Amino acid sequence: TYKYSVTEVMLIVKTGSYKKGPFGSSLTKSIFIPDGNNAIKVYEQKNAIKKDWKLGEYFISEEYYNRNMKNFTVFPGDIIVSCAGTIGETYVLPDECRIGIINQALMRISLMESVYKDFYLLYFNFMIKGMAQFASQGTALKNIPSFDVFKNMLMVFPPLTEQHRIVERVDAIMSKLDELEKAENELENIKKKFPDDMRDSLLQAAIQGKLTKQRPEDGTAEELLKEIRKEKERLIAEGKMKPEKPLKPIADEEKPFDIPESWAWVRLGEITFNHGQKKPERDFCYIDVGSIDNKKCQLGNYEIIIKPENASSRARKIIKQNDIIYATIRPYLHNACIVNRVFSKEIIASTAFAVMHCYGGIITEYLFSALLSPMFDNYANAPDKSKGVAYPAIGEKDFFYGLIPLPPLAEQERIVERLNKLLPLCEAMKGE
Repeated sequence: TYKYSVTEVMLIVKTGSYKKGPFGSSLTKSIFIPDGNNAIKVYEQKNAIKKDWKLGEYFISEEYYNRNMKNFTVFPGDIIVSCAGTIGETYVLPDECRIGIINQALMRISLMESVYKDFYLLYFNFMIKGMAQFASQGTALKNIPSFDVFKNMLMVFPPLTEQHRIVERVDAIMSKLDELEKAENELENIKKKFPDDMRDSLLQAAIQGKLTKQRPEDGTAEELLKEIRKEKERLIAEGKMKPEKPLKPIADEEKPFDIPESWAWVRLGEITFNHGQKKPERDFCYIDVGSIDNKKCQLGNYEIIIKPENASSRARKIIKQNDIIYATIRPYLHNACIVNRVFSKEIIASTAFAVMHCYGGIITEYLFSALLSPMFDNYANAPDKSKGVAYPAIGEKDFFYGLIPLPPLAEQERIVERLNKLLPLCEAMKGE
């Protein structure tokens, strides 16, 4: 192995000059011409930096080239090097590139046959480039004051066969490093997604009965449904609710997974009701989609008070304390929450929401967890349910036809208690 200067292993080195020489005075805008059959391309610094020979819009005439610029010619296979600003960026001009000339911000390198181009580039980028950057001058725009900085730098020059072996070995190592970097990036993505994935897993496990033990003394969900039917009959008899059309029975093929024997599959419309709609007649607190923090699925801590004469046509849905509201427009955004705080005035929500108030025996927090679970999320966002392009939405009929796995009341309570302990840990892992 021998040490040679960079110049000694080059067949030709042609450069411009910053302070003197033809480029400083002769390459001016007045000599440039439009591209055409006889136009000669002027290669610029951005060709080396962006590794693209097609970039640039400067050309000179063949006549001017023959008279002044032949010594600055670059050919396919030549290496061009950036010598200003971003110093040391190299680019091998591909076989399909046009013959052209270099401007004053570039250095051209053409190697002897005894030098393996990939080895030279490897050595240049790992060793010479850094030294050249250190030797460069200037603040706003660094540059190499003399191309001797490059020309006089020494490089290790092994025999040709060893150059090939070195490049082969480095390529293998770099390939392993690329694999490690890819694995590291994948691990980082997993770490970023882990809190949300864990949250989804907990919600899914909860509605499948996997977070709590089943207790025979809890009774059954069927017993709970009997009490709900009695409550419906009472509300209808008191004129507080209109009779409803029976919902379609649940077929076995609709059930997405098995649930404990004491549980029951129900449609969302069987276990909730709403308070209807009205046109506001006095000042009210308005809840629209923007009122919800959909990262935390909570209401904001402010009030939007609107006078009835200023109410939009969407401000119609009556809301009561402990209602669940769920935006049926773009349901994948999860604009949903429990209305669990006191407002200073009557609450009216946008018609963009489905409103749910639970019958007795249904814990609101349990139902809300079920609505946020992957099971219901997949249902609400299924292509045959969530229709539309820019603003896909699920209709309320389809929404309330969605299935909910219903445990006995005591187990609902245990599930909510368990989730209240585990879900905050998922949020804490985000570091927010």
